[in-house]
Amino acid sequence: MLNNQGGSMYGKIELQDETISTFRKIATEKNVHLSLVIHPRKNDGPELSIHSVFGSAKSIQEADNVVIIQSKPK
Repeated sequence: MLNNQGGSMYGKIELQDETISTFRKIATEKNVHLSLVIHPRKNDGPELSIHSVFGSAKSIQEADNVVIIQSKPK
């Protein structure tokens, strides 16, 4: 969604944080529920966690609900 905006890695994370803050503000002011899908980064281990979300601090802090869906190989 941010499509290569923000330049450096720090700029991208800052832009992502601003975007999450804007979503939170809209949801609060309009009394709506927003669902945001974030693809996890690759982990060394097999299990996903909250730490699997890139730049997770702001997106996890501002969320009312966090759902992690992962399929496991059979």
